[in-house]
Amino acid sequence: MTGDIIDNVITGEYSSGRGFGGDKILASPISKKNKFVTEKDMLFCENVFYRADAIRKGNNFIIGNHFDTFMEFWNNMEIYEQKRIEQQLVFVEARNVEGVFLSDEEIADPNMFWSHKNLGEYSRESMFETTQYLPEIFVRLNNGENIDSIMDDERLGECAISYFSSPIRVSKLHDTYVFCRDGRHRVIAAQSLGCIIPAYVESIIEKI
Repeated sequence: MTGDIIDNVITGEYSSGRGFGGDKILASPISKKNKFVTEKDMLFCENVFYRADAIRKGNNFIIGNHFDTFMEFWNNMEIYEQKRIEQQLVFVEARNVEGVFLSDEEIADPNMFWSHKNLGEYSRESMFETTQYLPEIFVRLNNGENIDSIMDDERLGECAISYFSSPIRVSKLHDTYVFCRDGRHRVIAAQSLGCIIPAYVESIIEKI
């Protein structure tokens, strides 16, 4: 990876068999406080709150660090345009990812959400247990280890594969990122634990 810092987010590409180079990536857990959470908002899991969409019934969004920016876009989409760009890898604070949605059904039954609708051996506990190793993975990447070797690590491999083999997809909106697809469970777990995560930026959202 040859790293650059854009909008205080370290960016670049990593490749199989190579260690990370360039700028160091923040590896320590970040602050879990959120200034946008109000008394009316509801707790979904540890340190993660959601708010119902006042306009569109059935929509609920996780509240991140730039929730006001996202809601301004969400409620006025007609004055924004989305421009596709060449896919770019970024390493971003999970709480800077907005637009992570939950259905009313998932809120009523969080176990259903965490178990992927009862598919496989998934649970909130297993997702958090996996995610807790993200800071250590970034430390080892900063020390020059390649992602393939970490994926083969007996203790860290599951986390590395989960977050790095198929990073989430986002759109860039000012100083935040709008969730597009792939990985609501990973984002929410990382937000709860205050972690940095990899993501692919696929487009830029701007006012017309």
